[in-house]
Amino acid sequence: MTQVAQLPTINLSCPPEFVNDKRRKGWTLLEDVPLEGTPVLELVKFLKDGEEYVNGKTMLSRAKKLGGLCGQRHAERLLSMVWLIPEEWQKFYLVFPGTLWRDSSGSRSVTFLHFSADRWILEWLWFKGGWPQVDHLVRLCPQ
Repeated sequence: MTQVAQLPTINLSCPPEFVNDKRRKGWTLLEDVPLEGTPVLELVKFLKDGEEYVNGKTMLSRAKKLGGLCGQRHAERLLSMVWLIPEEWQKFYLVFPGTLWRDSSGSRSVTFLHFSADRWILEWLWFKGGWPQVDHLVRLCPQ
């Protein structure tokens, strides 16, 4: 679990609320982290050497140990500033585990961004599924 080598970092300014508030669709917000100031973001691997994937519980546990959790507010702000996202990040699914939702069926989901058809897309992925090598955590750069 190390920082992705030699990829650029990003500075963000702060949005006030969720752009995509899932509560309007009957979802419940379980966990969230604030977006304060102008954070600098980096990508971090959460898989250990030799692992091809882990479950959501393991991914979240490792994300919390790594610190600097980013959530949906970070993802939405980043999406509003796509010109800042380095081209090198396009090959990864960017996971923002600091915001955890439960949908109306009881499934938990986290926010992620992925690059497809020449654009970044914001989506929510079922937490319980497998999290493969192509997924990377977005976290705050350590101060």
